[in-house]
Amino acid sequence: MQSRYDHITAGMRRSLMAALTEMWAEALEARRVMSPGSPVAVLDIPLRERQ
Repeated sequence: MQSRYDHITAGMRRSLMAALTEMWAEALEARRVMSPGSPVAVLDIPLRERQ
């Protein structure tokens, strides 16, 4: 059985970070549409910043 192992490159890390950031922005916007605020402060701050 053969396997291949590669180290994560800086470019791979940037690509992953960009994809995850986009997913977070989309999820945050979907949540904001449901309600513009949250009783959870850590979520309320970014929700209100998007208004």
